[in-house]
Amino acid sequence: HDVLVAPIAPCAAFHSQRPEGQDAYSVGRTVKVDGETRPYADLFFWPHVAIVAGLPSLAAPVLLTDDGLPVGVQIVGPPGGDWGLLAFAKLLAAAGGLRQLGPPPEVR
Repeated sequence: HDVLVAPIAPCAAFHSQRPEGQDAYSVGRTVKVDGETRPYADLFFWPHVAIVAGLPSLAAPVLLTDDGLPVGVQIVGPPGGDWGLLAFAKLLAAAGGLRQLGPPPEVR
């Protein structure tokens, strides 16, 4: 197969809720996923699968939440398949009718 489409995160994008003095790797930082409190580091699990395997991958938006935030997927390709991933992501975006996304209005 040319590409593998997989989750990029256990939830859709959300508005930044960075507590003062904390970053994504701060111990004790949490995020709600389907009403359940989970460690913030859980957001990094799926991207690391491709990284550890040494495969090219990218995240692509496939739809928007009611708040206008993206829901994405990870597209993983074979070694050296970078250009194929970009072409597939472009086709995926066109099929979904998504425009180019930028930051939410409140952070522009």
